[in-house]
Amino acid sequence: MTRSITGTVAAILCVAVIAIPFGCGYDKDTPVYDTTTNPHGLPAQACELLDAIEAGQLVSYDVITESFGRLYLENQELLENEHWKEIITRLGSKFHQRADELAKQGVPFFSQAAGFYILAAFSAPDDTQLARKAALFTTWKEVTERVDAGYTCSPLSKHLADRLDFVRHFLFGDSLQRAFAEQFLVHQLLDSLVALDDNDEPARLSDPDRALLAWLEVSDNDVSDLIGRFTEPSVNLIAYRVVAVAPSRSRIELYTTAESAIADQYRVQISFEKQVPDDQGQLEMEEVVKEFDFAPAIGPWKPGGVIVATTVLAHAAKLSGAQAVLVASDDESSDTHSTPIDLSLDAEMPCSH
Repeated sequence: MTRSITGTVAAILCVAVIAIPFGCGYDKDTPVYDTTTNPHGLPAQACELLDAIEAGQLVSYDVITESFGRLYLENQELLENEHWKEIITRLGSKFHQRADELAKQGVPFFSQAAGFYILAAFSAPDDTQLARKAALFTTWKEVTERVDAGYTCSPLSKHLADRLDFVRHFLFGDSLQRAFAEQFLVHQLLDSLVALDDNDEPARLSDPDRALLAWLEVSDNDVSDLIGRFTEPSVNLIAYRVVAVAPSRSRIELYTTAESAIADQYRVQISFEKQVPDDQGQLEMEEVVKEFDFAPAIGPWKPGGVIVATTVLAHAAKLSGAQAVLVASDDESSDTHSTPIDLSLDAEMPCSH
């Protein structure tokens, strides 16, 4: 069944608890309600649900929300019960504590932690820090559910290159996805394997992977190759990578270094040709031009540091005749171009190491 995460929880779990103070100080070992004596005369179904949650019998977001949905459908008076509102607030505190515990256990528990953060956040709509956690872990669920399994790698692979491929889905997404990667993925997934690679097998990493680690400041492995040099401003292209991320969709990553400090902002403009059918169904070549930003798009550029530009290209066939140039971000006419660099846009599949 498809459902809205926010709509479901707001509607059936945490109605009318906005004014009740909330915090993470509630003792997780203390039941949120004495269901044995039931001092407030709650419906038996409510007590049974609380007992099941306390006993750890209900541990997934979907099961918990569905259980509350059935409870409210048959006991609508609970929505106006002040004692019940206080119980839900205490339960939200426990959800928050449980989410924190799961998050600390790492990647295998992130999806479950996301569910508990979402549940807790709707019990405390004024808690901005909790709302931020819920938003971050929601993006984990969204990305891992959206990405085609055939186009991603396991975050727990023993190969550093595979883990980098997985982390890229978050690093090169929106601001929340990148924040999640920086806070919860980069060091947890990469640090131990980076140390191993640095000591034993640094040569097995590709130039784009080493450039990415340098950008993340996880490793100081140098990328020695120079693929090309943009002029006006002088920027070196040290590595690039094109990888399939979905059927007929590829992500291109350009890794650059500036030879001197650059105050202005620039974008990358890529032009290429692709085969498209004409009105008679015959294939003909069509030129495509796309611009995209460096990440993060902030200045000034410091000499020597790695700066990344990335975008996803939609295509139905092999791309050819590709060139990249730099364009000033404030140049609406895009007339001022740097020296172009030729690129090969043949997309490789991830997890091919």
